[in-house]
Amino acid sequence: MHSQSYNYASAESFFGYITGQTNGNPNGNSLLDVIPQSDVDATRYTPVNDDVSTLTGAYLSFTGDIFEMPAGMLKYAAGIETYKEFFNRESDFASARNEILSTGGSGGRGTREWDSAYGEFLIPIIDSFELTAAIRYDDYSDFGDSTVMQFAGEWRPIDNLLLRASWGETFRAPDLARVYGTPVLAFNQITDPLGCTNQGGTVDPNSEIPACSGELFIDVLSGSNEDLDAEEGESWNIGAVYEFEFAGDWQFSIDWWHVEIDDIVDELD
Repeated sequence: MHSQSYNYASAESFFGYITGQTNGNPNGNSLLDVIPQSDVDATRYTPVNDDVSTLTGAYLSFTGDIFEMPAGMLKYAAGIETYKEFFNRESDFASARNEILSTGGSGGRGTREWDSAYGEFLIPIIDSFELTAAIRYDDYSDFGDSTVMQFAGEWRPIDNLLLRASWGETFRAPDLARVYGTPVLAFNQITDPLGCTNQGGTVDPNSEIPACSGELFIDVLSGSNEDLDAEEGESWNIGAVYEFEFAGDWQFSIDWWHVEIDDIVDELD
């Protein structure tokens, strides 16, 4: 994908405007004055990014019945998968060197391969209760292997009431840009409570101290980390669905979810 961004200025061209080099003004130019359109055009820069991302793979799956149980048919689904992922991101020279005002370029290149196998079973325990059990195995070229399991059950004590519950594990490898990308420079506006206090002020949007009023502008550098761990966690839920007739068909449902995730991949604020 080829993308362009507009209405930016490079540090070099804008410095040339301030010092007067752009328009031949020996006294330089004040930012308190209106900038002529000709000077805006002279300092304008168009960042360019070229991104390539591919995912190729193949899978083979099977579904069917295993055998008849007293409460119904035992069913299964199983399969194997193999994938290869590639990404390449390139920015123009000035953006890659963080020379564009208020924005930054990013790059990077990486590949990942992984193989998977899974199986799932639908088990009718009694006429009103069925259990689902699933297991999945993944083997990553850069994150090792993982085995996760999931169980779910549904019970219908009466025709119009369904009770359900589930428990499962999760595993997610960070996307390639989080692992193999290059650092990106950004320009953020923040409130700095500690800096505000150090300058004798209190956090207040009407304060004359930028750190107190949220008018403090800072450079923010973020980037990838090849030492990232995969996200792992577990979740469970219980719920109920009740169907009743009242001026038509109505359905009432309630669910309670609990989710825990370790090593979440994110940027610090």
